[in-house]
Parts: sequence; structure tokens; C-alpha cells
Amino acid sequence: MKDLAPLIQTVLWVGLIGGIVWRYNKQIHALLEAIQKRIESGSGIKAGPFEIASLLQPQNPEQQKKNIIQEISEATEVESSVTVPPISPSTFVPRDDLRTRYFQAEDLALRAIQAEYNIPISRQLQAGRDMQFDGFFSKGGTAHIVEVKYSQRPYPTNQILQIADRISAGIGRYGWRNVKIIIAIVYGDSSIDLNQEKGRLLKAIEDNKVAAEIRCFSIEQLAQQFGVTT
Repeated sequence: MKDLAPLIQTVLWVGLIGGIVWRYNKQIHALLEAIQKRIESGSGIKAGPFEIASLLQPQNPEQQKKNIIQEISEATEVESSVTVPPISPSTFVPRDDLRTRYFQAEDLALRAIQAEYNIPISRQLQAGRDMQFDGFFSKGGTAHIVEVKYSQRPYPTNQILQIADRISAGIGRYGWRNVKIIIAIVYGDSSIDLNQEKGRLLKAIEDNKVAAEIRCFSIEQLAQQFGVTT
């Protein structure tokens, strides 16, 4: 009987460990995936909660170039998918000039959000290999991810939901906690009612149970606020 005691203890320990792994399989998988992504991004493993800021790295110029091409393509899709109301001739921006306008809109929107929160915003960042965003800052123990879009028309609700879902999925993959998403839309047409747009987009987000904040700006108002020409 004494000879069987170590074997019984071993079986019990194996069973206990197996039960824990089976019971908490999803949590263990999520933790291991977060650790793997942290290693892939070049960050060290630290005890305690993962620090989002330590995962972030500046996007290289090639990645920024790739992103702006994609942004312009998406903006063009928005223009072609929405025909009413028509774009005012005085605010219409040809495709060849969209890149310059997009950079300007992004810069001004981030300046406005920075002034709103009274805290510096880090720009053009990347987490690991699969997540890029326009701005990031932390305030009051909460991380804020900022995504900026430019549009010459009312922004489609399906696009805003795709943006929020994409960022939310990335936050989930990395196991981040206490993170807010801010989506800023900069409109080229100053005749668009910004309050109405914000309400419309917020309703779409709330109806689909997506956690994100919306900011709506006019490129003309932003230019006046920061003393630049468009």
C-alpha cells in the first residue's frame, strides 16, 4: 500500500491540473496569446497587468504610406456610396489632393482632442504586427485610442461600426483593460450639421452595443481654431 501512495498522489495531482486547465481553458488561452503577442512586439514580460504603452512603437514611413493609401481608398468608397446630399463645389476635394487634405484633417483633429483633454497625444503608432492607430494617450488611468477619418459627406454608419469593431477586436486580442476608443470624423463640407451627425453615429454605435466615443469636426472650423489655411 505504501508503494501505491506516491502513484495515487501523482494521479490526483495530474487530475487536479487537468481539471483546472479544462475549467479555465479560455482564460489560459487568452493569457498565452497576449504573452505571445507581447514577445512578438519585442516587449519584455512583466509581472502584474500588461502596460499598453510598452507595446506601442512608432509606425515606420512605409507603414504610414500604406495606411494613407488605404485611408484614401476608404474615403473614396464613402464618396461613391453616398450620393445625397451632393458635395458643395466650394468644398469638393479632387482625389489627387485627398492625401494632403487627409494629413491636414488628421493633424487638426488630434490637436483638437489634445486641447480637449489637455494632454499630449502620441501619433502614428503600432502595437505588434497587426494593429495601427492614429493617436494614443492615457489619462486618469484610462488608455485612449484615437482613430481619425476624413469625409466630404455624411459618414456611413456601417463604416463607423467596422472601425469600432476592428479596434475592439484588437483590444480583446491583446487582453487590454480600461481602454476607450475615440473615433473622430473630419468633414470637408461645412454645411453638414455636426451635432446631427454625432447623434446619428452615436445611435448606430449604441444600437449595436459597440463601446466608442464620437467626435465630429469641420475642417473649416478646425483651420480657424488653429490658425491655418485649407
